[in-house]
Amino acid sequence: MSLFAFLRRRVLSAVPQFLGMTIIVFVILRLAPGSPVDYYLATNPYATQEYIAALEERMGLRLPLWQQYARWLGGIVQGDLGESLSHPGKPVSSLLRDKIRNSLILSLAANLLSVVIAIPVGVIAAVRRGSAVDGLVRVFTLFGYSMPSFWLALLLIQVFTVRLHLLPPAGFITVPSDAAVVDVVIDGVRHAILPVVVLALLGAALTSRMVRSSMLEVLGDDYIRTARAKGLQERRVVYGHALRNGLLPTVTILGLQVGYLLASAAVTETVFAWPGVGREVIQATYTRDYPVIMGITVIVGTTLIVVNLVTDVLYSWLDPRIRYQ
Repeated sequence: MSLFAFLRRRVLSAVPQFLGMTIIVFVILRLAPGSPVDYYLATNPYATQEYIAALEERMGLRLPLWQQYARWLGGIVQGDLGESLSHPGKPVSSLLRDKIRNSLILSLAANLLSVVIAIPVGVIAAVRRGSAVDGLVRVFTLFGYSMPSFWLALLLIQVFTVRLHLLPPAGFITVPSDAAVVDVVIDGVRHAILPVVVLALLGAALTSRMVRSSMLEVLGDDYIRTARAKGLQERRVVYGHALRNGLLPTVTILGLQVGYLLASAAVTETVFAWPGVGREVIQATYTRDYPVIMGITVIVGTTLIVVNLVTDVLYSWLDPRIRYQ
């Protein structure tokens, strides 16, 4: 099967995945206690029944569930994510535009740092199996599995902000809007260091363990022993032959890690007051802002579908024996 045919089939198969994902989230939101009307009533507890009925009618909450979903899906097909209920008159796309950019900065930097940490650590642990280094790596991975992201975030704030006074505890950019570009970039980087490190360490714990396990399997294969018997340098054997073949399971983990980091980002962004999608979805959940939550679902779900597609394509590049199926 050609690459084009493979991509076409995967894109078509992504359509029912997308519909299933949005239907599940849509139904769960409606079944959860409370509604967007409760957010308005909190500021106006003396509202009349007529006011409440008019509010529900304007929000479309009195329509049957299938009609609400059909109306929302029709807007999605036209590229319209709807209007925010907690910010009347403001389109969801406009509300999320800057939030998506900020979350991408955090996610891409965290994923890159996670890979930079995990691959060398996993390779060294596999090559030195049973050594003190291997033991430290296993402790690190166990620590990363069991450590809540908010606890690590608060710990880093306590160390690097409260005690050492090196990094800001929260926020995005605090310099004046008319500051020089260099000052804005430096300030943004300083604010991003702690949340990026939190997400990267959590992701690196899982990835490094997978790299170690994959490398241990590959290092025992016949072709590795043959390469060593021919007198190749150990570095070339490990990184030129073993690592590439051992990366296949790791690629799968990296694809899943995108979703894991996006889920962890909701907590991390809230702790660090980072204006991203994760923090926005928590605020939208408090206010029962259905269109914003569904808009974020579309963005995150589509991202995961694309990442899984890229992962499948990478398989064939890493191992030519794998064909598009």
